[in-house]
Amino acid sequence: MFIVKVLFSSANEMQQALQKIEQELAELQSAPEEMQSALQLLLSEKPRMEAAEFAEKPAIAAIYGGFDPRAAAIAEAALLEAGALEVIQE
Repeated sequence: MFIVKVLFSSANEMQQALQKIEQELAELQSAPEEMQSALQLLLSEKPRMEAAEFAEKPAIAAIYGGFDPRAAAIAEAALLEAGALEVIQE
């Protein structure tokens, strides 16, 4: 299982990104089930939050767990498209 660590510039930016993903999921009725499942997992998780740095500026990190490799890749792409600064899979 993979952990996905996502960096955002602020908690507000994180909320906006998750709202974009939620809206995208609602519009993807005909998307492959694997994609829908990965996005639903991302939205249903309560991430662990911690302070972080990105480009020597304060940021927040949201840490999600329980992703298989394919779901982690789908979540990473969706998060980056929605405005995350960086996504790290561990």
